[in-house]
Amino acid sequence: MMKIDIPTSNKQVFLIGMLIAVPLLLATFVYYLTPHQTVPDAMETGLVGAILVTSGLFALVLCASMLMRHSVDLGADAIVVRHAFYTFRLARADIRASAIERLPDVRSLGITTKRNGIAAVGYYSGWFNASKGERVFMAVSGVPLVVLRFTGHPKCSVLAMSSSGSLETDLAAWLAQGSAALARGGLPA
Repeated sequence: MMKIDIPTSNKQVFLIGMLIAVPLLLATFVYYLTPHQTVPDAMETGLVGAILVTSGLFALVLCASMLMRHSVDLGADAIVVRHAFYTFRLARADIRASAIERLPDVRSLGITTKRNGIAAVGYYSGWFNASKGERVFMAVSGVPLVVLRFTGHPKCSVLAMSSSGSLETDLAAWLAQGSAALARGGLPA
């Protein structure tokens, strides 16, 4: 098994954290520092405090996940992409008519909507729809992108990842290894 790191941007993670933290801080200031017509009772104050603390912990978990989970595992029989909260497993047997390409930006993918994922400040993680009706799994925090297009998987037909130095060549070699094994009549050991 070969593990390849997908590049991630600390700046993007910080900005996404700020997208969550700044509204939380503003809500905290508004609630606790503005005068109320009636004095909030302990239950109300506790509920608001619990909601703010829970939201803050969610932001920390999100940012920690984004910083720790960003890899591609090229195993004997599958590709496993781990990115933020999302994991995509693509079995070699599900890959037909594969093509690898390098794209200069995310717009080239034709993403139309987010299905289940994170999309903010140039960071994309999770499931997206493309203009041609394709379902795309994205693990992107920078350009250029390495894109694997394929048929055969029931839920996805495009895998897009930020390119590390050798990701494109390693992925091509992994696909070629699988094609050679299938031509011999089995999967590699």
